Amino acid sequence: IILLLYFVVFSYETLDGKFVAVGAIEPKFYKILLTKLGIYSEKMMTTQQDTSQWAERRKLFESIFRSKSRKQWEKIFDGTDACVTPVLTPEEIFDYGHGKARQIYRKPYEPSPAPRLLTSPCVRASRPFIQHPGQHTAAILSECGYSEKQVTSLVRSGAVQVSKALKSKL
Repeated sequence: IILLLYFVVFSYETLDGKFVAVGAIEPKFYKILLTKLGIYSEKMMTTQQDTSQWAERRKLFESIFRSKSRKQWEKIFDGTDACVTPVLTPEEIFDYGHGKARQIYRKPYEPSPAPRLLTSPCVRASRPFIQHPGQHTAAILSECGYSEKQVTSLVRSGAVQVSKALKSKL
């Protein structure tokens, strides 16, 4: 299966510079993929695992996926078992499909509790899930019996890191 990753499990750029992910490894999914791409043939099916065909096949897939926008591909593959999905940006995950319906994420990019059980529901934590390196170092060392002076000494020596939050350098 790992060998099939060369072209069947891959992300392809679309006309609008976005991406779709393709994971049609099994023949039944691969057949749907080829059909929706408009290139289905028995030869394409029987040569799926022929490694000599992979480079050419990947170029073909790249060319086809670049011919339409991601939104157009979403409409084409919606409701199928072709194993083709949009690759979402972090900003898009909040307003997309089942993630939106189930409120899987909350801002800033934190997953909601799961599983959601009817008789013992999970609740969102009052503090953010995203942790930063060194965020709790001083408190943990204090709980272990270190004095503030000892913690300061450890920080200065570089033995531990203490920080409130790190800002992205992107």
